[in-house]
Amino acid sequence: MSRDSYRGKVRFDGLDGRSVLPEGQFGRIVGDLEFEGAGFDPYRMSADAAMSLESIEFDSVEYRNIDLSATLRKGDYDVRLASDNEFADLDLSLRGKITKTIYQMAVAGHVENLDLTEMNLSADRLSGGMDVKGFVFADVGKNDYGGVLRLSDLFVLLPANTFRTDSIDLGFRSDSTRTNFRLRNNDFTMRFHSTASMFALSDSVSRILPELDTMMTKQYVDVAKIQAKLPQFDADVQSGNRNIVHAYLEGSGVSYDRFDLTLRNADEFDVAGQLDRLNIGEVLFDTLTLDMAARDKLRYRIGVNNSAKNQEFMKEAYIEGNIGGNSMDAFLLQKDQFDEVGFEFGVKAELSDSIVSVGLFPEKPRIAFLDWKLNEGNYVAYNLSDGKIKADMSIENAERGYINIYTARDNQFHNGANVELSGIELRDWLVMSPFSPPIEGALSAKVSVNYNENCIGERARC
Repeated sequence: MSRDSYRGKVRFDGLDGRSVLPEGQFGRIVGDLEFEGAGFDPYRMSADAAMSLESIEFDSVEYRNIDLSATLRKGDYDVRLASDNEFADLDLSLRGKITKTIYQMAVAGHVENLDLTEMNLSADRLSGGMDVKGFVFADVGKNDYGGVLRLSDLFVLLPANTFRTDSIDLGFRSDSTRTNFRLRNNDFTMRFHSTASMFALSDSVSRILPELDTMMTKQYVDVAKIQAKLPQFDADVQSGNRNIVHAYLEGSGVSYDRFDLTLRNADEFDVAGQLDRLNIGEVLFDTLTLDMAARDKLRYRIGVNNSAKNQEFMKEAYIEGNIGGNSMDAFLLQKDQFDEVGFEFGVKAELSDSIVSVGLFPEKPRIAFLDWKLNEGNYVAYNLSDGKIKADMSIENAERGYINIYTARDNQFHNGANVELSGIELRDWLVMSPFSPPIEGALSAKVSVNYNENCIGERARC
């Protein structure tokens, strides 16, 4: 045997991994290891290794009949793993080549069943199986990276449902001038393209996170600064109702016919999306739309439009507004099947010195199919630091009733607020949400809502 060659056999006859690594998760090991080779340079050496495990404990779970083998010949490698366990039944192989600048790997195999619950890797039911085939490469010298992966005959068992699909295909490619990504499953496709490399994309995220921390501290969102630090990119998602995403949502009582979403960042960041025939439980929305654009502020609009056959809850509605700086606003318009306006009002909020102030507009809003009048300068202010409140908000309708939220007019924050309600028709107010139960009646109340600082913390005394 030459000086740089080696050979050996090792028998593990009940070795307890915790005796070597007390804080580790490996327990008792029974099996054999054989190895043989020559050289130590991974690009030039030749080596063979094989491990046959009769049993091994990991995280208090015992695995049996696991075979692992590996060969390396001047940079060409072949690794095989076979496990004959009911909860971890698989056969995988990795083949490829390594040089000082180029790395290649082809993966192929079959997973009959992988039960993460039985393996103590998931508290909820999560298991599945698939065929795997793919190839990845990295040319470090040319900054060129890519790969493709196909998962076929896939099934996944989740806590609430089970779904199967014939194949999921992923593709990735990145060099110094571009990054492309694609994910496809039947009628679901996700695409991403950027003129930046994957390392530049990673750097952009690294630069944005400290900015977000600073903005959170200052309680001020600089939308233009965030948008400027994002790389240029285009992304889109297209989905029908025959794919793994739809199957997952359907198990939770949500389904749709068609979903389209595009995102783009160039001179301006913008988003456009449409969701057709969204079913949530027994509620159907024919068309939902989303539009967003960001430059100095983030402008958004979310809309709902229902066909003539589906206007029992509403014909159309939208919420639109702006987010930026230390403020945001939202304006709601909702019409019923007879084109009568049920809601037309807005909410504005500001955050300054840890105080959130919320007010309603315009002076004469439309709420619950009635015309109301707001007091000028109405607001409810909440101090995030100590939980105290200051308020002066009055909503009145001469024929029906009123809502008053107020504190003493001493310009001070208090431990609570007074709330007075009269003539609030629940059916008309709750129609704003199609998920509300059918409740009839009028609500009237006069209460004081108080904040008790003794009820907060580990030594709460209420």
